[in-house]
Amino acid sequence: MQNQQQYSDLEVVDPPSDGPYVYESPAAQEANLPEVVSPAPPRTNKDADEKIVDDATKHDERKGGPLGVFHRRRLRYLIFTLIALTIVGAVLGAALGTTLNHRSQETDETTTNPPAQSPANRILRNSSLTATNLADQNGRVHRRVFFQDANNAIIARQWDSQNRTWETRNLTEAVHLNPATPDIDTYPGTPLASASLTFRDDGFYESWVWFLDSGNQIINVGSGDISYSEDRIGVISLPGRFVAGNGSRLAAAWQRCPEDCMGSWIVIYQAEDGLVNVINGSGSWHLGSSFDRAVAMGSSLAITPQMSGSSATGLAVLLENLVSGSTGEVIRMGYGMPETDGHSWVDSMSRTTNRISRERLTGTNELR
Repeated sequence: MQNQQQYSDLEVVDPPSDGPYVYESPAAQEANLPEVVSPAPPRTNKDADEKIVDDATKHDERKGGPLGVFHRRRLRYLIFTLIALTIVGAVLGAALGTTLNHRSQETDETTTNPPAQSPANRILRNSSLTATNLADQNGRVHRRVFFQDANNAIIARQWDSQNRTWETRNLTEAVHLNPATPDIDTYPGTPLASASLTFRDDGFYESWVWFLDSGNQIINVGSGDISYSEDRIGVISLPGRFVAGNGSRLAAAWQRCPEDCMGSWIVIYQAEDGLVNVINGSGSWHLGSSFDRAVAMGSSLAITPQMSGSSATGLAVLLENLVSGSTGEVIRMGYGMPETDGHSWVDSMSRTTNRISRERLTGTNELR
């Protein structure tokens, strides 16, 4: 056997001549390991104050730094504002709807059911006025003002000094609701007169108002109840022979008794013949006296208590007389006073009475 040197048939490749070469082992290639990449250097920015802020810092601010808190607060404020505006809008809308609905209902009720009575402070344009007062046993003062309202009803407005309040009583309605009393039949602008009495301080009180019905007959309405309760209002028609003339006024008073007695209601009016009549309500209504003086038609009338000695048991009547077609005088007739005989009406004023002028007189000397 020849000693022959054997050579490999593998091809020998010379490495490239352009530099070192890094060989990878087949094992590393087959393992398919992840590629290792060197991270790039972090990118930097500058804020408005020339401070270097990296991306990581900005990310932290968005999550919890001061700038992130500001954004979250602004978002919350915006949400809360929207919620508040929504609630306020809902409340205002509900309130406006309720108000409009209520006004609509009131309008419908007013249109379909107008009030039967006018407000208490609405006075008939040509209404007369009269007032009276009394003090009860406890010293409380009760004042009453009577007038006609816009519906022609007789109204009493009363004042209580203890409660310091005004109350309204519709006398026409109270009489109408009482089946035991006849309805009041009056006319707009009827004359009114009123008076009150107290007796013995034992709780006996009365207040009345007098007026004319549509036939000029004298009617009086009132009560003995100190509170003037509407269910205690009564009405009295004076006898038919007491009929006032057109344009007559009325006056009334309570004449105290000089002894221990009730006293008397006194009412004066002008009859159709022009005479001024005095009627007395003691016992039953009757004619007391007539003034035969030439009293002007439609004369003003007044009656007031007068002192007689130590008690106010006298009366004085004031009325108007004509002297000529353009002037007149006041006449004062007294009753039950020292200068009178005590039982008849006497002209208690001298003939030097102040003269009064009247601008509007008719041919029949009727005062307007």
